[in-house]
This record gives sequence, C-alpha cells and structure tokens, in this order.
Amino acid sequence: MRAIDCDCGEHLEAPDDAGLARRVREHAERNHPEMSLGEAEARRMVAERGYSTSGGENVDPRAPSGA
Repeated sequence: MRAIDCDCGEHLEAPDDAGLARRVREHAERNHPEMSLGEAEARRMVAERGYSTSGGENVDPRAPSGA
C-alpha cells in the first residue's frame, strides 16, 4: 500500500501511486477546495511525500529510523 498524510491530519492510502493521487485529489476537493489541486500537482505530491506501508504499519522513508 502507498500512503500520504495531509497537513490537516488526514491519512490517505491506496494500493498504488495512481490510486493515491486520485485519493489526494478527492480529499482536496472535499476538504480543501481552495487548493484547486490538479492531477499533475496530486501526482507530484504523491511522488514527493508518499510512502509505503508494510504489515499494517506506516513506513516513512523520510524518518531517521526508516519507520
């Protein structure tokens, strides 16, 4: 699974980056309409801030411990 955490605290997950970008756009449209987030921006956010989940736990590669 791929995941991303919104600055508002919402945790979003999807099976792959394409699905996660769709979830990001849906979330932005519903909760942050002022962002006017397009497909390219959502994909960029996923590429920059998305991370993989493993075994039901979040694994954020940006974290110093890798967990």
